[in-house]
Amino acid sequence: MTLGGFAIGEARAAGGTPPRTISLLEVDSSLTGTGGYDISATAGPAPGEGVTFAGTLYRWVGARRGAAVGHVQAVCTVTSRGGGVICEGLVSLPSGTIALLGPANPRGGPTDIPVVGGSGAYVGAQGYMRSVAIGGKNSTESADTIHLTS
Repeated sequence: MTLGGFAIGEARAAGGTPPRTISLLEVDSSLTGTGGYDISATAGPAPGEGVTFAGTLYRWVGARRGAAVGHVQAVCTVTSRGGGVICEGLVSLPSGTIALLGPANPRGGPTDIPVVGGSGAYVGAQGYMRSVAIGGKNSTESADTIHLTS
């Protein structure tokens, strides 16, 4: 089944609500340091510093990029010297927005960020978004899979 052009899972969650999976390719177009962080620095950000970024979202089927379907914007802030990072973001799609808030993987591996709500078709949404950088160390592309449980 598709919803707004996205691949959607059909299995039932424990509460009877069908979970939905949205597969997207994220191509970031802007990256800026926050809290005094210089993104051209060789050292990573210190606590209180971080990055903000924005990009275009495309349909993503396997390894094939489809049409542009939305936008993403986020800010991630380092919270501790041990590498704690928290991110908040907004995924804008044709049928509404999905709000994200939670810890991120500071080492660049896959990151699962909790879905904390949304608007439009995503009011009351819960679940998580898995973001995996693709294309190498300095790539601006990520494979994003949003798993909605309600």
